[in-house]
Amino acid sequence: MSASVPIATMERWARKCLKIAKNCGVVEPLPCEGCGARDVFAHQLDLNRPLIVKWLCARCEPCPRGATVDIAMLAPAGAGAR
Repeated sequence: MSASVPIATMERWARKCLKIAKNCGVVEPLPCEGCGARDVFAHQLDLNRPLIVKWLCARCEPCPRGATVDIAMLAPAGAGAR
């Protein structure tokens, strides 16, 4: 897909491709890569390659679905202090 396509459209397209592949048996969920749990989500790192996913449970997913990230929390402790 082109770079001018809105990100929401790319996300829908990637989810649809993965759903079709799962329904056809081309892709099967694996245990969580972090802890081995069976209840997993497909974490798509590159929307242009929708079938390449990391299987992660809700606990191991870096940013839970619908959550926002506070950038200040990502900085190492003492990064701004001198």
